[in-house]
Amino acid sequence: SGGAYARVIVNPNGGASPTWTNASGGALDNVQAITVPTPCGSWGLVTSMFIADSSAGAGNVLGFDSYTIVDQTPVANDTVQFAIGALDLSLS
Repeated sequence: SGGAYARVIVNPNGGASPTWTNASGGALDNVQAITVPTPCGSWGLVTSMFIADSSAGAGNVLGFDSYTIVDQTPVANDTVQFAIGALDLSLS
């Protein structure tokens, strides 16, 4: 509900930061911290996250997690991020 939300592009390994590791064994994770723009006002309760193939517009949701994400309410000037190695993706 607050302002300044924007999707963050995470690039392939070797691209501009932040990037993913090279996939190995069907898994990868983030090499650098993935930091979302600082909220202005409250975004309301955040209960999930998704991976999409577009940084704007609808795009296609490739993955979604509402189970392991810690519910929290970011407010003005909070830092919202996934620490290095904290966002693990796998295919099975």
